[in-house]
Amino acid sequence: MEKNKIEITVKYLLKLIINHQFDLIFENNLYKKISKEDFEEEVLTHPGKLTMPPIYQLNNLDFYETNFDNQVWVDVPLWFDHKESDLTLSCLIYNVNEEEYKYSIEDIHVL
Repeated sequence: MEKNKIEITVKYLLKLIINHQFDLIFENNLYKKISKEDFEEEVLTHPGKLTMPPIYQLNNLDFYETNFDNQVWVDVPLWFDHKESDLTLSCLIYNVNEEEYKYSIEDIHVL
């Protein structure tokens, strides 16, 4: 899997979350492991305003291999008021075909 395409997919998902586009997030979510309502509640009840992490943070995310060649696990620390929070988004990024990467939100939790 190509690192830059994984990063683009994560950035796209973060932009949707920051803009509270929860319907679109879950329309594009491959596997519905968490409900839209639970996800939305976690994001909206966390103190502060959700902000985009700095570029250096996004470019240094850790990707974890899985048992499948077409997917990687990513834990994305969410940022509120321009500070890293204890709320983390866990997702799988899938290489659907050579040009298309998709996500599946696996969990959102406090670390």
